Amino acid sequence: MVKKPFSVRIEPYESNRFRALATVLNLDGAKLLSELITLKEEKLSKEEKEAYDSLLKLWKDKELR
Repeated sequence: MVKKPFSVRIEPYESNRFRALATVLNLDGAKLLSELITLKEEKLSKEEKEAYDSLLKLWKDKELR
């Protein structure tokens, strides 16, 4: 699968925290972001999980067109 560029505007302090965490854990930024997303996914309530899954399906279907 081809990786797409991804950017988010954040404060310099948050950027430094992210880079420091990636360095200490010896992970590249993409891997760290993936792991952080997974941790948040696991904590979703049932309703949030249903909405989350619906959005992912909607956006996946949209990409396939």
